[in-house]
Formats: sequence, C-alpha cells, structure tokens
Amino acid sequence: MIPQRTYLWVVAFVSGMCVMAIEMTASRLVAPYFGTSLFVWANVIGMILAALAVGYWVGGKLAERSPKRDTLLFILLAASALALLIPFAVAPFSSIVISRMIAVSGSMLIAVGSFIVLLLLFAAPILLMGMTSPFLIKLLSDHRGAGETAGGVFALSTVGSLVGTFAPAFYFVPTIGSRATVLLFAGILLVTVMAGLAGKRAFISLAVFLIVPWAAQVPVRASERALAEAESPYQYIQILENKGARFLRFNEGMADQSVEYADSPYTGRYWDTVYPLPNLTKAEKPRVLILGLATGTIARGIIQTRPPGGVHVTGVEIDAQVVAFGRQFFSLDTLPKDQLEIVIEDARTFLQRTDQRFDMILVDAYANQLYIPPHMASQEFFTLAKSRLNPGGILVANVNAPLRTSPLLTSIVKTIETVFPYVDLYHVPLSWNRVIVASDQEIDWEGARGRLPEELGPVYAGVMNERGDIDSSTGTVLTDDKAPVELMTDAMIFDAYRRNR
Repeated sequence: MIPQRTYLWVVAFVSGMCVMAIEMTASRLVAPYFGTSLFVWANVIGMILAALAVGYWVGGKLAERSPKRDTLLFILLAASALALLIPFAVAPFSSIVISRMIAVSGSMLIAVGSFIVLLLLFAAPILLMGMTSPFLIKLLSDHRGAGETAGGVFALSTVGSLVGTFAPAFYFVPTIGSRATVLLFAGILLVTVMAGLAGKRAFISLAVFLIVPWAAQVPVRASERALAEAESPYQYIQILENKGARFLRFNEGMADQSVEYADSPYTGRYWDTVYPLPNLTKAEKPRVLILGLATGTIARGIIQTRPPGGVHVTGVEIDAQVVAFGRQFFSLDTLPKDQLEIVIEDARTFLQRTDQRFDMILVDAYANQLYIPPHMASQEFFTLAKSRLNPGGILVANVNAPLRTSPLLTSIVKTIETVFPYVDLYHVPLSWNRVIVASDQEIDWEGARGRLPEELGPVYAGVMNERGDIDSSTGTVLTDDKAPVELMTDAMIFDAYRRNR
C-alpha cells in the first residue's frame, strides 16, 4: 500500500496534470466546429480559470465541513467520469448549438457558441478538479504548517500542470490524437482515484490494462476512402483516394489542400491557374518560392509544365507530416531534386532568415483549412516578402472569399496596396479562390503570353478572362499588432452558410 501522505501528494500532481491536459486539447476538439480564432482561445482559457476559481472556493468550503480523503476522491471520481464523456459529446453538442444559433452573426456564433459548448462540457470536470488543492491543504496541514503545506501542494500541482502542458502538445496529440489524449488523461485520473478507494494493486493493473491501451487505440475520425491519417502538432491529416485522384484534407475535411492525378499535373481547379504566373516575370529561369507547399500540387504543376530545368521551386511547409505524406502518396519524391528544395519551417520565419531572392513568391498557407495565419496577412509580412523579391518580381496571394466585397479580401488587398504600387486580382470560377498579384513594377500580363509554354496557353487565357479590379476602400490595413483575420473568416463562412440555406 502507498503511504497515505504520499498518495495525497500523487493526487496533487495528477489533478494538476489532468487540468492542463484537458485545457490543451479543448481547442483542438472544438476547432472543427468553431475554428481556432482568438475568441475560441479566450473562451477556453477564461472558462478554465473561472471553473478553477469556483472549484477553489467550493472546495475550501466543503473541506471545512467534511475534511475526509474519501470525500475528495469521490469528487475526483465524478470529475474523471465527466472528462471521459467529453470526446463523445463534443460533436453532438456543437451541432445542436450551431443549429440553434444559425440566425446570429458569424462572429457572435463563434464567440457565444464556443463558450456554450465549453461551458457545458468542460466547466464541470475542471471545477471538480479545482476542489483538489483546498482539500489537500486541509488534509495535509495537520502534520506541518498551513503555509508550507499550501506551498508544497501548489508546487507539485504546477509541476503536474507542466507535464499536462508539454506531454499532450509534443507527444500524445500528434501520436494518438486529441480525443484519445483526453481519454488517456481522464483514465489516469480515474486509475489514481480508484487506487485510493480500492487499495488493491490488482485493480490498478486491470484499470491501466483496460483504459490506457483503449484510449490509445481510439481513432480520431474514420474514413472508408482514407489511404492514411495522422494527427500532427498542427492538424488532423487525411489522405483520400477517389476516382483516380488523391486528396489532402485537414481536420473535418471541408476543403482539399492538395489534389493529384497520376497521369497529369492538371486538376481543373485553382492550382492550375498558378502554373503560368512565373512567366509574368522576365526571368529566363524563374525562381519561385511557395509558402504553404502542402503535398506539392503547385510545385509539380510549375515544374512539369515547363522544359526540364526551366524553373526552380523552393517549397516551405510547416508540417513535417504533410511533407512525409507528400513523399509517400504524392509526387514530391519524383520531382527533379535540382529543381525543388523543400524546407520544413514556418513561412515567415523562413523569410526572415533567408538571404535568397525570388522572382515569384506564392502565399498559400492556411491553418485549420480556411484560416490565413494572421502573421502572414500583415503589412509587416508583405513588406518582408517584398524585400525577398528580385526587381520586377511578383507576389501572389491566394485568398478564399465568396464575394469581392468580403472584408477579409478587401482588407488583404488594401494591406498589400500599402506595400506594392501595382496590385491586380483574378477569380477562379466556381470557387472562393481569389488570387492577388502584386509587384513593384507594372505587371506585364500581355507580354507573358509570349513567354509561356504552349500547353499553358488555355489556362492563362482563363486567368485573363477573370481579371478584374477591386474596391479596397472598405478594407482595413492589417498589421502585426491588429489583424483580426480569424474573426473576418468566421463571419464570412457563417454569413455564406446562411445565404445558401
């Protein structure tokens, strides 16, 4: 048997660990329904702090009335049981909240809807775990001063919180997924509680045998067409195959991030329209930088639609697992090594540290499918990108927006206009893709026709037909200090959803 006092110190560590593990995974669990905007993170952190505050207060009151170890253990038993329900309840609860609030504005739905779901699912178990510290201080302070006991409890609980922060982020979520991570840590809390209530090693061994492997085996999502799936530190990833094409999708799969047909680089979609753009520059062998390589659809198209050695592409991708899938299931490893350089790094960090210059920089990086990272939509970012372009080079930015008047689009255009004197735009038919092209010199749309490989002529003609001006006067200049990209995206998505109901 574990000595009584030692066991209580273990409880302090485990409860602190589980609180942070659940907090770290909360945003990932609600992201498919409400995104990962600042509103969602504020709700996660605020709800956890509020629940802990109430738990501390209620726990202190209850510890004075019933200062018994078993009282605390039954409280934590309820907390672990509620935590085990979270992964199974997120989807139905979120769907109900969204369906009931669909009439409100997009930003209000994100802010209030995510708060309601977090309150209903996460507040109760966190509140109950918050009652641990005052109980432990009461139970342990009989043998030493209250100040020393409180310091020890909070120190050990905080050490547990550190483990609950780093272990999910750096190992468990990428390895077994968000849902299984919650089940695992809730299971650890359950095993710890039952060890105190039952006091039998056989029960502990059985619980560990049943709970931990079961949690590790729970799939995050399933797809009958999936060739592979994984959860990286950044997102849930699926590789799908359907009718001769392979697709890269993130999270709940609302959008394709890469598409590839085995016998052709053409997709019939947005990616094709980028293939001719390096010829807007007059470089004989354009140097192209792709920020947001994914599994390489555009890199393949730019390279394979030109004569051998006719272009060099540097592809930057933050997610190593995406690149690994690109090598395994797509054509990344078949492209000429002397024409493609792959860098695993944050796009802006790469721009800051590189001294290379490019003829074209494509900004096509998205987080959680539809969100442009705010640090890649600011005036400072576009200024940095401009400094990495050769004279006459072009910046190309893919922005998803259903309307030409969407605040997200007009704001990004207005921001780019503060950096580049020449800005143009074209729309990809039957899609939300609106592609911004900017340069420090007048863009030579007509002259590019004569520099194009013949097979790209029809694609380029389609681009020319979809060119058009845009009024950015209603937009807002985005900066590193203030770039509400997530808010604009959330509002845009839900407004479009309501219009199409």
